[in-house]
Formats: sequence, C-alpha cells, structure tokens
Amino acid sequence: MIGRATPAKAYSNATILLGGHLDSTSPVASTLAPGADDDASGTAVALHVFSILASSGWISTTSKYPIEVHAYAGEEGGLLGSDALAASYSKANREIRGMLNLEMVGWQPEKSGTSTITVLTDPHTRMSQHAQAVIKQYVPTASVRGTYCGYGCSDHYSWSDLGYPVVCLASYGPRDSSLNPY
Repeated sequence: MIGRATPAKAYSNATILLGGHLDSTSPVASTLAPGADDDASGTAVALHVFSILASSGWISTTSKYPIEVHAYAGEEGGLLGSDALAASYSKANREIRGMLNLEMVGWQPEKSGTSTITVLTDPHTRMSQHAQAVIKQYVPTASVRGTYCGYGCSDHYSWSDLGYPVVCLASYGPRDSSLNPY
C-alpha cells in the first residue's frame, strides 16, 4: 500500500518515506500470529503521522518534499515487499530524501514507568544520531536507546541496501530482553 501527498510548492522531486509492514509470523505454523505489535503497530503509527501531516495542512503548505507512507507485505518472509518497491524506485532513479521505518512500536512493559524509544544505530549512523537528538528534544520523558541490528532486520534495510538514507524506530531492538514476549 502506498499513500502520497505532494506539497503545493515542492523544493524537489526527492521524497520522504514513512513505512511499516503488514505481515506477521509465528515460530509454530499452527500458532496464531495476529501481528498487533509486529508490525501493525508500526504501520498504524506511520499512517497516523501521515494523516496528521496531511490533515493539518503541513504537507501542502510547509513541506519541501512529497511524503509517502508505505505498508509492506512479506517482511517476515525476507523483506519481500520493501525489496521489490525499493528496487523499482531505484530502477526509476527516484530520489529518496530519507526513509523512516517503524518496527514494533506498540508494546511497553508495565514496570518501565516511561516509554522507551529505540533507534536502530545501523545502517546509517548519522540518520540514527539525528533521530536520537530529535526524540530527546521533542519527547524528553522517553527513555531513548540505541541498539545495533547488524542484519536485514526490517524493511529499512531494503532501502539502505540501494544507497538510500534510512532510520528505524522501535520500542525495543532485536534480541532485546525487553522485547514483547507475546
């Protein structure tokens, strides 16, 4: 799924991407995998941010770039949807200003007392550092963490592998002891 909004006066054709994935998986084939956290949560937040930016008039009056929201299929099967879309954008020489991927943002342990926002520190260190600074400035009550993924752990890697700047936000990172146990 792709939604797109274009400003009245675009600075360039470079596009900003927001994304999450729709599919889910389970370690046992007979076990339900509703995907509420992984990753309907990320997709819902991407759609909501896009909705706020569009309905407030920010995209049409303030943004310098078109903004797209993506909901990918096949992430759990090996980044299939985002790989295909990123490859098609690359083939068409589409310029991407940046890609924000939201992965499993819907769960916090009750004992935490504060929200935790994890910024995956790879594969683009500068984008990750910028995201951490923005979060600290605008969400000062959140616990901001960084974690290293080290592999194609979510859809942002499809874009990064083709040279696009990316960052991924999550509640907790891969292999994290505080990851949603459900």
